[in-house]
Amino acid sequence: MTDSEIIDIIKSLEKECERYKDGGREFISRLAQKLNNTVDEEKEAVFGFFFKEIRNQVNSHFGNLALEVFSEMKTTEVAPTLEKICREEYSAGNSKKKNFIIATMMELKYDKPVDLYAEYLKYYNDDVYERYWNVFFDYCKDDWSRSIPILSLYFADVLSFSTLSLFFLKKKVAKLCMVQRINHLSYYYFQNNDSYFLELVKQVALKNKKAAKALKKLLTEYLSKKTSKDCYTAEKCDKIIGQLERFTI
Repeated sequence: MTDSEIIDIIKSLEKECERYKDGGREFISRLAQKLNNTVDEEKEAVFGFFFKEIRNQVNSHFGNLALEVFSEMKTTEVAPTLEKICREEYSAGNSKKKNFIIATMMELKYDKPVDLYAEYLKYYNDDVYERYWNVFFDYCKDDWSRSIPILSLYFADVLSFSTLSLFFLKKKVAKLCMVQRINHLSYYYFQNNDSYFLELVKQVALKNKKAAKALKKLLTEYLSKKTSKDCYTAEKCDKIIGQLERFTI
């Protein structure tokens, strides 16, 4: 199949689905289903076209479409190629397109690029981007231990000595944002694993002791609040606070 033939098929199916008025969900679903049911040779041709479009750093319609289709198909075999594209074509700086690729890898439950996932979280380190963090939480929901390597890199950087001046300069906003992160971590992981926060602080300490001390302080303050104790029980919060306080950094 040529690129022109592939584009014609995609456009034809997209036109058929216009009547659904669902933001393109039916179109994505039907295109994914069509690819799942096609012969391997044609599927390889379409995937090759998709990878070409994803490599194009312009916010192309077909590149973004390809990532949505990969997620819908749950095609885990494409994840290593997506990582390669991300590192080769998007190595300089950050962008929404790059983070779209990273989010797709997370949706495919691809475990290898921990550093890229931490970079993704840093890019969206603001409350207005809460929905982007949900991709990360969904990636980790079946196995909380997946989150530790990623978050240890994230906290080691955002709470590092080099950024602490900025952190305290914008103390009110930055701290609110960080507490929001911790609140989400508590909701998704801590309630099911008493050693989660201690293990997280230990892993951050291996990378940056100053950042680990800052995280330990934030966690202790958070768990000491009445709202936290009402939510997770005072006994549980006190237990974790004790673990943190006994851990020397």
